[in-house]
Amino acid sequence: MKIGILGPGAIGSLVGALLLRSGQEVIFIGKEKKKESINNFGINIESKIYGNFTVKPKVCSNLIEDLDIVFITVKGCDLSSALDRIPLDNKKKILFISLMNGMGHFEIIKKSGIEHFSIGTIGSVEVLMDDNNNVIHHSNVKPHIEFSVGLGYNHKDNLTIIVLLENAGLIVKFIKNINEVIWRKLIRLAPISIITSITQCSLGMIRNNTKSQSLMLQIIYEFCQISSLHNFDILPEEVLSQINLLPDRLTTSMQRDFHNGRNTELENILGIPLTIGKNMGLSLPVLDECYRRLKKNSN
Repeated sequence: MKIGILGPGAIGSLVGALLLRSGQEVIFIGKEKKKESINNFGINIESKIYGNFTVKPKVCSNLIEDLDIVFITVKGCDLSSALDRIPLDNKKKILFISLMNGMGHFEIIKKSGIEHFSIGTIGSVEVLMDDNNNVIHHSNVKPHIEFSVGLGYNHKDNLTIIVLLENAGLIVKFIKNINEVIWRKLIRLAPISIITSITQCSLGMIRNNTKSQSLMLQIIYEFCQISSLHNFDILPEEVLSQINLLPDRLTTSMQRDFHNGRNTELENILGIPLTIGKNMGLSLPVLDECYRRLKKNSN
């Protein structure tokens, strides 16, 4: 099977390297600078789960080959420009599986001309990547990929996707309800991303600060209100218990992007859910203030 990775950052590089090592034909699709970097250094994986290994994948800045599946692993803010790297004819034939964070991707993907699309997420993964394509996978458990239906999705593809990813060493689950797939991750990711971006502290430092811990609890509470209106009910205490299982050293990609002055996923992780909640009549003063502060920092 011929697989594409659209967005060879930390997550995309880890998934692509594991697929390549399992015997699949994999091509990475990224910016010209990333193409040159991968050609020069390959991709070096350092993982407690998968060991240390290096792969030398095919890489292109614009797709010219026919592929069976493309995993989308770019940031939401880079999605439109990334999809421009794939010709329209290919978009009509390939099955695309999103592993992006947050909300707001569906319409962009639909407008791009893609006809076969599955919504997915990847969790239980703490991974960083440096400028020389060294991918450091810190997690003590295998990444979990959950996916659902999307646009023009054929349920016959379920088994193919599950076998493909499980053979690469990933844990995979198909969930019928799209909202459940999105919110099972977002309900944890959003509070952590918001509080770490505001404080520029690790999760452990936040736990040890009464003010920061209180703010995170308020963020969780308001996100649970939004998710409930999206037919995903979960208690704030359950979300907090899930977050408390995460390591103290944990930081987030949105936090690092704010710190380094890069484009962030603020809209996908906070802006769009906040707008949805307010349009449904919710009062969300804490999220409003968090968004205002982070939006100011991003300008």
